[in-house]
Amino acid sequence: MPTTAATQETPAPLGSYVPTAGASQPTEAQPGYFVASTGSSTETPAPAGYYVPISGATEPTPAIPGFYVPTSGATQQIPDPPGTDSSYAATAYSIVNPACWTGGFSVGFWKNKNGRELLTQNDFSTLTELNLRTANGDSQNFTSSLDDNKEAFSRWLSAAESTNMAYMLSAQLAATVLNVSHGFVNATASVNAYLISSDFNTFRSSSALINALNSGPAPLVDKFGQIQISALINAANTSLGTNANTPAGSAARSYQEALKDVLNAINNNQRIILHGACNSSPPIEINDCPSPCWNGGDDRNDS
Repeated sequence: MPTTAATQETPAPLGSYVPTAGASQPTEAQPGYFVASTGSSTETPAPAGYYVPISGATEPTPAIPGFYVPTSGATQQIPDPPGTDSSYAATAYSIVNPACWTGGFSVGFWKNKNGRELLTQNDFSTLTELNLRTANGDSQNFTSSLDDNKEAFSRWLSAAESTNMAYMLSAQLAATVLNVSHGFVNATASVNAYLISSDFNTFRSSSALINALNSGPAPLVDKFGQIQISALINAANTSLGTNANTPAGSAARSYQEALKDVLNAINNNQRIILHGACNSSPPIEINDCPSPCWNGGDDRNDS
């Protein structure tokens, strides 16, 4: 009752309520809540899918497509993560199924006939500028004739193994750089670590792989699990420059192994590039992935 000597009580207006007897003024509904009728004694929380950003609201606001609200009493809507979508008044988002193929060709392709036919002296100049490593951690360069470089490159790839993880990472890095140089892989695209299967993830869980990727000099993976391919290439090359020999027990081995795993998935044409991130514009559906987002199988890689 707002005045003295009143002969009747006044109902709380819309957007306000009176929780106790003897009140001299109503209480505005707080953000996240609303009051849709007069004379109310309580405020109502915005249901999931809706939010209330201001005080004194008379109704909640629905989340618009592309946003969601997972709980009641929310004061704002949440944008969908990349690679997902949601509808009107959504309480959750859905993964857009989900990705394009990377378009990559494997180490096996680049060391065999079809891959070798594509190689040029410019390719070998690019590879020599990288911090590629041998089994004992020495630098691997390709500075001979084209034919000799092709033979040396094939032998070097064939011998790659993980006793020195820097050697195995070098082989995968070389393949990725060639895939980018020849237009098979888009370096500006981002892959999603959560989509990498156990066939390529030697850490056996997405969280363990992401933790290892983020254990280097700077975190590589964002909160949605995304990593730009160019950032992977730069991180791998930088690590090889400072950690040439990483046997079991080496501090940088886990980080290099994680980099190797993601590059290996890229080079084996895995479906890990998020919706719309292929070499195309505007964004595309998975079934519309154009070249170089390869839609075929992996048997091409070892021919």
